[in-house]
Amino acid sequence: DLLVLATGSRPNVPTSGPLAKPGALGLRNRGDAKRIQGLAAPGARVVIQGAGLLGIELADALSTRGCAVTILQRSKRLMGKQLDAKASAYLHSHLEDRGITVRYDANLLALVGDREVTGAMLDEGEVVPCELFVFATGTVPNAELARAAGLACAKGITVDQHLRTADPHVFAIGECAEIGGQLYG
Repeated sequence: DLLVLATGSRPNVPTSGPLAKPGALGLRNRGDAKRIQGLAAPGARVVIQGAGLLGIELADALSTRGCAVTILQRSKRLMGKQLDAKASAYLHSHLEDRGITVRYDANLLALVGDREVTGAMLDEGEVVPCELFVFATGTVPNAELARAAGLACAKGITVDQHLRTADPHVFAIGECAEIGGQLYG
């Protein structure tokens, strides 16, 4: 009589264009973590796009493994939505002390390399070399099933305050649901 869609989300990893390259990874589940762990040999140069909680935790873990880690952050400070300027500066100092490089206002233009990612090209033309590249830029709701069924979708499956879609017999919950134009991971 009722259907509940709980299709979750997936890492926000480009599937086409200059940022879509074999070897560019996302981190969402244990399988992703195992793949990254297998490629993160001591001394490996790793570039992480995104300095949210996931990107920073990953950078710390890979630095502990002996990797040379660079975080690309599009804004002028770390975790700007969660931390004030003083706390952000403290976090930056802590990351530097752990050997992690943070590049601010770093706009990723393209990933370079043929079969594997060998570098991250920034918009001013500089290429940051790497053997491993990880997108830590959030998630994308798995809303394809709902779209195919003709349900209203924006980024996620559009629901009301009761998590009901436009069809009164279909609900959506979790990371696939969009309430009032907002996604709640």
